[in-house]
Amino acid sequence: MERLQRGGVWLHLVGWERRHVSVWATLLFALAALARPEYLLLFPLALADQSRRRSYQISHQTIVHIVLYCCVLAPLVIFNLWVGGKPLPNTYYAKVGDYGMIGAVTNLDFTQLIKTVCYYPVVQCQELIRLAAENNLLLACAAPLGLATMLGARRKHGVEAMSLLVPLVLILFPLIRGIVAPFKGPLFQHGRYVAHLVPLLVVVGAIGLRRALDLAPRLQQAPKTLFLHRSIVVWSLVFVLFAIGVSQYGRLYGRNVAEIEDMHIDMARWVEANTPSESIIASHDVGALGYFSGRKIVDMVGLVTPTVLEYLSPGLPADDGVLEYLRDVEPDFVIMMPTWYPGLSKMSRVFRPEHEEVVKGVRTIAAGDRLVAYRAIWDRKN
Repeated sequence: MERLQRGGVWLHLVGWERRHVSVWATLLFALAALARPEYLLLFPLALADQSRRRSYQISHQTIVHIVLYCCVLAPLVIFNLWVGGKPLPNTYYAKVGDYGMIGAVTNLDFTQLIKTVCYYPVVQCQELIRLAAENNLLLACAAPLGLATMLGARRKHGVEAMSLLVPLVLILFPLIRGIVAPFKGPLFQHGRYVAHLVPLLVVVGAIGLRRALDLAPRLQQAPKTLFLHRSIVVWSLVFVLFAIGVSQYGRLYGRNVAEIEDMHIDMARWVEANTPSESIIASHDVGALGYFSGRKIVDMVGLVTPTVLEYLSPGLPADDGVLEYLRDVEPDFVIMMPTWYPGLSKMSRVFRPEHEEVVKGVRTIAAGDRLVAYRAIWDRKN
């Protein structure tokens, strides 16, 4: 996914230097958007960047690129409408729900509307800055100067000297995501929703650091060798920080994997060994469970089972709506973390604990400390 984005950005920059809009960049932007909805922002910003050379006028070439982009995305939109009845992927509605601007406007929730405009974008920006600092503190400190350098590039021969796509993406993405889809922030699970911004942060930070070295004052009495080698020292420090970060993330990733294996995969193995092959399993975390258990899976949060979203009411706990849905589909087992659905986990007449997996040691990535398999007893009197 990130390769599609990086390839599209690179081709856009090459096209900028050659003063034409790359068809391949448009195609890669569209394919990236098929992979992750976050990438939908890239193409409009690329068009806006290119249109600066034409005083923001829409040309025949621009229309061709828009048509190409829409043609690539059309099958996905048709599929979404056919499966879920809505144009965006079902994961958007399951995760974002009513927290974004669309939900706030639909429900006439003015408090939520103010949050989507004034609060969530600030949170997204703040977390993106923290993520950049965690990845490489030196480049993060130099990034503002890099953005200023790119945005302040002077005109050359009547055209803009530098493409603004990279700074536009870095500045606008957290703002727009905070307004449209404020589900989790850039720090969530090691930046999984902003991974595509990390290479751009590195580029902007490197530009800022190079600019800082150029602007650094030279003391007359300082040895010439100091100035000769300062760039080597600074860039070496950048790579040392990267090496430290990779080492730390590597160890953390290992603990993350072990934790998922101890809870979710072990639970899936238990389901495979202890339930009939025709059993229906309901859960809120269906990835490993569905893959390793070989059972039919019902998703309680709606990522792969859109129907459950029809049972959920905005602003109310999900327990009641999920229970109503489960009564309709009557799964044989319900596997959940009790902290996710405290009301359901206490209904001992309906959900009887059969097995559980727990986090061994300090929790690093799992959404709870316990994952419990409940046998479901469906009696309309319960």
